[in-house]
Amino acid sequence: MKNKEKYAREIVETAINGRHIAFDKTNNRVVPCNSILCADCLFHREESCLLATEAWANAEYKEPRQFTVREKAFINLFPEIQYIAREKGGKLIAYLEKPSKNKKLGWWLCGISPYSFFEIRLGDFLQFESIQWEDEEPTSREEILEGQKMNNDELKKDILSIVKGAMLEADELPFIETTEYIADALIAGGLKFDTVVSHEEILGSKEKDGD
Repeated sequence: MKNKEKYAREIVETAINGRHIAFDKTNNRVVPCNSILCADCLFHREESCLLATEAWANAEYKEPRQFTVREKAFINLFPEIQYIAREKGGKLIAYLEKPSKNKKLGWWLCGISPYSFFEIRLGDFLQFESIQWEDEEPTSREEILEGQKMNNDELKKDILSIVKGAMLEADELPFIETTEYIADALIAGGLKFDTVVSHEEILGSKEKDGD
């Protein structure tokens, strides 16, 4: 079933009223284009909203996956991460560009640089259970952050949990006086996380050597 079939009723009702359709990412609903902010619309693109709408309408419908607030907060901390995928062996990998799935090797291929992907090693703190090896496509940051609306208090609470987990999981994390101080600094600095703790200390760098 395609999206245009799943949402046929909403599309027709909107068209009858002479309006273009939009898709509200905050609650996964088809709505009139002028009823929501552009930033909240799935079709919002600099190049062409209409082309994005057409592509969505003809794409296969997929039940929206659920991601925890903690998982969304983690992605917010690292704007470089564009995709996340799970290897056949269970390892969770973050990618700076879109990888392609290699079923024979049991992992996803992405560029030639060892710095274009990282293994996420935060144990039970970040499981991303919705992301599995069986997925045909990697999961984009847009899909993970879809519908996210958090205030600073909520964000601080989840950043605090992530940083605490990182301190417990990382092998060589330098001494930090309090994790609350880090959370305040992250929010005040626009969440530029690498100015406080380096990526290498939170994410385990990974090189593919064929093992």
